[in-house]
Amino acid sequence: IITAAMPRQPLPGSIATAGTLATVAVSKYADGLPLYRIEKELARVGVELQRTTLASWMIKTAERLSPLYLAMQESLLGESVIHGDETTLQVLKEPDKRAQSQSYLWAYTSPAQSTTPVVLFDYQPGRGHT
Repeated sequence: IITAAMPRQPLPGSIATAGTLATVAVSKYADGLPLYRIEKELARVGVELQRTTLASWMIKTAERLSPLYLAMQESLLGESVIHGDETTLQVLKEPDKRAQSQSYLWAYTSPAQSTTPVVLFDYQPGRGHT
């Protein structure tokens, strides 16, 4: 019997597979579910994961996908028109901010006729220039 080598994990030392990370990311960012709800959904099917673990996975996944994000941003900035939308949100326990203060999530997209459609999201703690 020959056993195949285990494929490289997206987050070395973690039990998270690429599919697991994608599922959590889609639930959180596309479906807008907070991590505590994702934690409860997973528990209902017998998967016990703390939301701190899920949060850590999302941070590490974002770090790994950073080169892809930058390439998409470069493509978007090459467009003659960029559509943008600002959404305010409240972030609890954000460093140096009161819980009642506003933060901002920007969505940027290329025009409909673009040959390389891009949609990017950008979180900012305020409206000031960085």
